[in-house]
Amino acid sequence: MAATTPTDIGGYDYTFVNTPPDRLVCRICDYVSRDPRMSECCGHNFCESCLENANKAASITKACPICRDDGFTTYRNKQADREARNLEIACPNEEMGCTWQGEINHVSGHFVDNILGCEYENVKCTNFDCEEMVQRRSLRDHVWMDCLHRTSRCQYCRTYDKYLFIIGDHVKQCPKYPLPCPNNCEVESVLREDMETHKKECPLEVIQCEYHNMGCEERMMRKNKRKHEEEHMDELSWPLKESVKTQC
Repeated sequence: MAATTPTDIGGYDYTFVNTPPDRLVCRICDYVSRDPRMSECCGHNFCESCLENANKAASITKACPICRDDGFTTYRNKQADREARNLEIACPNEEMGCTWQGEINHVSGHFVDNILGCEYENVKCTNFDCEEMVQRRSLRDHVWMDCLHRTSRCQYCRTYDKYLFIIGDHVKQCPKYPLPCPNNCEVESVLREDMETHKKECPLEVIQCEYHNMGCEERMMRKNKRKHEEEHMDELSWPLKESVKTQC
């Protein structure tokens, strides 16, 4: 049986350590009576809320639900109420691992909001926008370590924001994020904000010949620039000489 809250209609829907006496069972809902009332006609117990619902139903007469006596009246059964509240039950979260057992009188102390309460009860994550339900015993680790909506800090630029944003959109624009050189040079990594400067110095960056405006269409790695100029010095210097002659 699952747990019920004090505001639920009907009897105590719990797993009992021992089978409850039949005299305590409500004859309408078949659970152990909550706030039991005994009929004067046949001596059966009913939950107060079950009787109220039955009286509101148009199809139900004022006759006793069991013996059908027309003069159906009840009185509060305090002895049955004490017996019911003293019955021992298992925690409703028994299937999830909780081993608590105790009287119905004490179950409210086992379920308390916020920090205290059954460690195996499912509670909502306290981080904003997170709708995940986790067992109370795992709540702290979830809130601080596992929740995608937790506050986190970028390990590169130290920016604080939601973890989901940090590992998503922020990584794509973080100025301090280390990137590999697009030319696979010997530099292990380059900060995103320094990448353009690095490209202007990278020995493996492909560049145009310094004299491309004079007709050289060769492209080479920066590290081969000097070699290219030395191997083609005569070719490269000829347009320059002609340009000087024209100016003279």
